[in-house]
Amino acid sequence: MKKIIFILSLFLLGCQEHNTTTTTQTLPINTIQTTDSNETIEYLESLLDNDMNSLNYTLPPDPADEGKKDIFGIDTNQNGIRDDVEIYIYNKLKDKTEYRRTLTAIYSQEAKAMQKILIEPENAYSSKSYYIMHNAIDCLHHFEIKIKKDHNLTFNEYVKFSQKYSPIKNNFEDIFFNTKDRIKEYLKYNSSLSGNIFPSRAKIIEKCETNLNKLGEI
Repeated sequence: MKKIIFILSLFLLGCQEHNTTTTTQTLPINTIQTTDSNETIEYLESLLDNDMNSLNYTLPPDPADEGKKDIFGIDTNQNGIRDDVEIYIYNKLKDKTEYRRTLTAIYSQEAKAMQKILIEPENAYSSKSYYIMHNAIDCLHHFEIKIKKDHNLTFNEYVKFSQKYSPIKNNFEDIFFNTKDRIKEYLKYNSSLSGNIFPSRAKIIEKCETNLNKLGEI
């Protein structure tokens, strides 16, 4: 955590804001695959339209600079994910040939958690709002550990897999906390948690907002 705070502090001093602008889609972008089971299809059909894995999901418009005017940004479809971050997630994962739905769910949960910790970040420990962020991370680790076990990965193979797919290892924090004010709030969040004692954690699927097992990929 100290490393994260140090890096973010340097970024804060000479902040050059990230631009995640790319072409957006206006038609539903998710489709049923021939390999999908009836259970997977039923689950995808049950998702809310603003869920990034929904068969009716469409990308929000690019908010451009309007999305940087306050720390919370713009969330057009009110799914808990800032529009510019949503577009980033889509463009990062759209060409993935494996685990696209699973990673979309994991990135989405982490983005929602990051958005929520911007609310009174200085009280993150006392209010236990950090649970939301911990759940997102535990969900990611559940996915990684399941893949390691199911595919009998060696330690080195597991590390490479994690580096390839993990939002944590792919600078997702830099994409999300992309203005000086957002970085300041994130530093408050980390400061609130520093030096405190936390309950034990479990890397189980119950920590995931989406049932990853029903997405047809793991």
